[in-house]
Amino acid sequence: MESETKKKETKNDWIFTLLLITSILLMMVYPFILFGNIMSFAAAGNNTEHDFCNLAFISFAIFSTLYPVTFIVSLLFRKRKILIISALPILHVLITVLLGIIWMYCGN
Repeated sequence: MESETKKKETKNDWIFTLLLITSILLMMVYPFILFGNIMSFAAAGNNTEHDFCNLAFISFAIFSTLYPVTFIVSLLFRKRKILIISALPILHVLITVLLGIIWMYCGN
């Protein structure tokens, strides 16, 4: 019985470690994303033709800029070993990609 519990804990440790490594790799790309968001805000201008497109752009830019907050929260609560909190950075990136796709198709 005890060996089964240890196997399960080891498997969970691998999952948490994999999620942490993936989050750190995504964080290494963040400076480039931030720079791109700053340039996008500078070039946005006052386009009021499509309010939905402006909303899509602002949502994407703000959501992708806030990735470090999600990363730090997941690091702070990493010791509790809650899977959803460890997966928050990955979920954040998936939502950001979805918003980016909406913004991309809005322009066409």
